[in-house]
Amino acid sequence: MTDEILTLLQTGQHQQLFSQAVLAIQQTGRLTVRTVGDVQLGMATRFDLASLTKITGTLMGILHLLSTGQLHLETKLTTLFPALTDPAWAPVTIKHLLTHTSGLQSSFKFYRLNERLTVFDSLARVLPGTQGTVCYSDLNFMWLGLVIQAASGEALAPFLRCEVFAPLQMTNTSFSAEGAVPTRAAGKPDDGNASFFEAPVGHAGLFSSATDLIRFAEYWLAPTAALVSPVWLHASVQVQTPLGQPPRGFGWVLPGNPESFFNDFGPTAFGHTGYTGTSLLIVPAQQLAVVLLTDRTRFGTDQRFPDFRRAFHHQLAQLL
Repeated sequence: MTDEILTLLQTGQHQQLFSQAVLAIQQTGRLTVRTVGDVQLGMATRFDLASLTKITGTLMGILHLLSTGQLHLETKLTTLFPALTDPAWAPVTIKHLLTHTSGLQSSFKFYRLNERLTVFDSLARVLPGTQGTVCYSDLNFMWLGLVIQAASGEALAPFLRCEVFAPLQMTNTSFSAEGAVPTRAAGKPDDGNASFFEAPVGHAGLFSSATDLIRFAEYWLAPTAALVSPVWLHASVQVQTPLGQPPRGFGWVLPGNPESFFNDFGPTAFGHTGYTGTSLLIVPAQQLAVVLLTDRTRFGTDQRFPDFRRAFHHQLAQLL
């Protein structure tokens, strides 16, 4: 099986979808690691997580605040940010942001504006539409990063370091690009908005390693640290989107969603991806975690990569 897994990885490298990759598979306590690219690559090698920031950082921060009662699912943005006076903001809740049903557009290139405003002032300019329809949006988790700060009274980076990463022993995870495998944006996040703002944001910008992401997955498979209430962990991987909409939990993609790359792993699976060629899959029924970290964007933004990732996990499901 091991040679076949390595062959799958090498296929992506030969197609020039990435030059460096680390794959870590942990199932029922047994760890398999394969790498392609630099001989120095390993479990401790740091990669740009891109949108895995949403799950490993921001989601965990929000769930922690929900668990401690500092936030509530139906808390409205206008309660936390009274300066949001436009009526369009009035209905938007924490749940809308977590499920990508806030009515916000999928993205906005703040870094192309002629002026540099704060994250709040920038986001406040982009008004939401009607709530209830799923539209995956970076803006939702940019807002949730601000929500963490407003509810906790701390800046995002130190809050996540103390309340999330330290309890989970994720010592390689931070908003610093130091020592990370370079993408086309060496030394900073390969995300225009994450690198534009002076302060860390909630949708992208974290760097981490396979070691830390396996620890993160282990927590979701068998929670130990008193970080998030089991009630909220369970709720996060249940369908929280309206009937007829793509199935999502809180943050997580669920089977049957068009974004899913893991439909072959059964109904308990949940996961997420990052634009830089990263992904995390967790399957409780199999006590399985699959971490794939690559430098997809080193050479650009090859649109074949999502298909490769889906095919890779399809073949992986046959091998495990």
